Amino acid sequence: MPVLPDLFHFSLDMWLAMHEDLRYSRRVRLLFDHLAAELPAYAKTGRRPARGKDDA
Repeated sequence: MPVLPDLFHFSLDMWLAMHEDLRYSRRVRLLFDHLAAELPAYAKTGRRPARGKDDA
């Protein structure tokens, strides 16, 4: 539960990086793209997006 949300605001710098040698790995690139798409929403809310009932 936020305490005094109108009086305090904390920002968080978030960096997403990968080693240059992994740039062409399909698996790493797929994960990187997924994280780049989902992390901004997570950072705003502090929660994961809702998942379907069949998702593990």
